[in-house]
Amino acid sequence: MQTMRIIFYIFAYATLLLNASAAETEWTEIAPDTRARMIFSDVLGPDNTTMVALELDMPANTKTYWRVPGETGIPLMIDTAASSGLQEPEIIWPFPESAISYGFVDRVFHGSFILPMQILVTGQEARLDYDFVLGVCSDICVPVTVNFAHNLSFEKRDSGAALQIAQTMANTPISWGQGAAPFGDIMFDQTTQQLHVTVKNTDIETVDIIVTFGESYEVFSMPQKSQSEDTLIFTRLGRSNNMDWLDQNVTLTFMSPDGPYELSLPVEIR
Repeated sequence: MQTMRIIFYIFAYATLLLNASAAETEWTEIAPDTRARMIFSDVLGPDNTTMVALELDMPANTKTYWRVPGETGIPLMIDTAASSGLQEPEIIWPFPESAISYGFVDRVFHGSFILPMQILVTGQEARLDYDFVLGVCSDICVPVTVNFAHNLSFEKRDSGAALQIAQTMANTPISWGQGAAPFGDIMFDQTTQQLHVTVKNTDIETVDIIVTFGESYEVFSMPQKSQSEDTLIFTRLGRSNNMDWLDQNVTLTFMSPDGPYELSLPVEIR
């Protein structure tokens, strides 16, 4: 099924890609041995959206961070105010690695990395002008800033960029829709600050499950087995003193034999 997912994304773009031409910014060095650029599919879909991506070329031991970066990670920030003819981008995050360094849990990407974005085009003259702030870490971890500006054109499609984006999209979590929910009861113990998650689907890679809470940067530990064989425990590591669980769901991001998925579920508070 994972192979089928990859084929689907590649085929979806390949059917649009004729008369290809290069569409990317110049590489910009943002840290030692690390450079960045933006690539553009130059494909305007029937819903007036287009796909672009931030591409990082990093050494294998250098990392950047996921949307919830972890205990020590630096979150990505984008200032799009200087753009015109475009709405705010929808960032489509690939499935990250969970890394433990000096006892701290972070969600990261190593080496070469592509971050797809879908943008709604609202004007005849569409100009992308983005300022990025992102964490880049090797021996030391620093926030770096970089600007990319580009006039979007849809006269000639870029098959190379679209293929790169499509391949990455195959590794992005999608909403679970495979029948019965893979998780059962979810309970948060306020005394221990631990989340108890019942797993009903044994095909899920439980070691890779990531717990996130709403739009916050709250961090939960790697899953630990409880006394009950079908229950995992995630300890809240947290970035704030208080969490408002009222009317909130937790999102479980996980890997299955069919690829990565995510599922938001309500929590019982005790």
